[in-house]
Amino acid sequence: MPRIAKIFSGTARRPAIRPRSGSDAAQGPDLEAVGARPIVCDLERVDAAALAKHLKGADAVVFAAGAGPNSGAARKESVDRAGAVLLADAAELAGARRYLLVSSMGLERVGDPELTRSSTPT
Repeated sequence: MPRIAKIFSGTARRPAIRPRSGSDAAQGPDLEAVGARPIVCDLERVDAAALAKHLKGADAVVFAAGAGPNSGAARKESVDRAGAVLLADAAELAGARRYLLVSSMGLERVGDPELTRSSTPT
């Protein structure tokens, strides 16, 4: 997340981070160090109206959350799909004009010979 915060250097940044311990909790100081003011928010428990309050005045919203590679189908649904839809709905309610979804889906297959073979035109 700090890399994304740096990309928007010179703009007001309000990244949402999970209210968890461990590496998630460590994101707060890293984000503050690059000038962001993190919002502690759980996309699995908040509604669009409450999230929209944090987005008021935003011109753009970036979704870069993910359930993680070791999560099950239910978590991927609640974070990867439902979380992205929730943020889009909240962004619309807040009047944000742009929405960017960042995904790393499929990166584990980069360089996979089977993928390369099947995507090569014949």
